[in-house]
Amino acid sequence: MPKFIDKAGKIFGSLVVISYAGKYKHGGAQWLCKCNVCGSEVICRAQKLGTSKTCSPKCGVSISNTIRAVHGCASRTSPKQKLHRTWRSIKQRCNNLNNASYNSYGGRGIHIYPAWEKDFKAFYEYIGEPPNYTERWSIERIDNSKGYEPNNIKWALPKEQTSNKRTNIRISHDGKELTIEQWADLLGISSTTIIKRRKDGKSVEDVLKPRNPNYKQQIPYEGSMYTVKELSILTGVPYQTVWYRHSKGLPVK
Repeated sequence: MPKFIDKAGKIFGSLVVISYAGKYKHGGAQWLCKCNVCGSEVICRAQKLGTSKTCSPKCGVSISNTIRAVHGCASRTSPKQKLHRTWRSIKQRCNNLNNASYNSYGGRGIHIYPAWEKDFKAFYEYIGEPPNYTERWSIERIDNSKGYEPNNIKWALPKEQTSNKRTNIRISHDGKELTIEQWADLLGISSTTIIKRRKDGKSVEDVLKPRNPNYKQQIPYEGSMYTVKELSILTGVPYQTVWYRHSKGLPVK
């Protein structure tokens, strides 16, 4: 006969075991439990403790939502829910050795501020909500060598985060050190152009040569010269088609 194990006082998910409640009809042990979210009491079979997908049949709060419910994040419409997921993700990549991103974070000594690690409310009060919910804001570390700590995190858009990666190539010129993306934005040229110029072995001055604002390619058509855009409007041929045909030496129409 299996040895009786007293579960009183133990916690399983959102259920706190109060006392032994006898056996059910097939002989297994039952326990009186209390839900630490809604306060309801329910009798639960021993083998179901810790495996049930709800905190209790009475309140039906999902165990995965139990922690979020404590912080007011369980509702799908709560603006806090996304931030709560981000907070959990940060903790996972900083602390969980089995997390796919651990080597790039916790493995490099990147940790989350102790006061935030177990207190979502403190984390939320510091960072607040993103500036808006129409753009893809995420939390960025200002100094990539430091962790998620006060004065080192902020809300940032994907383009800004991309510019702050450790793997970015930085080019120094004219007293500035910027990433390729940042130089491209500043000079009005594409990052691909800068990368190609570097591969061609050009000097820094030539690599970072800005676009000539007065340059517009002219294409001859019926005795006159037109830009690609003008010719596209005139002929009704799509812009890309005009450019492609001209680059291949083909007639526009």
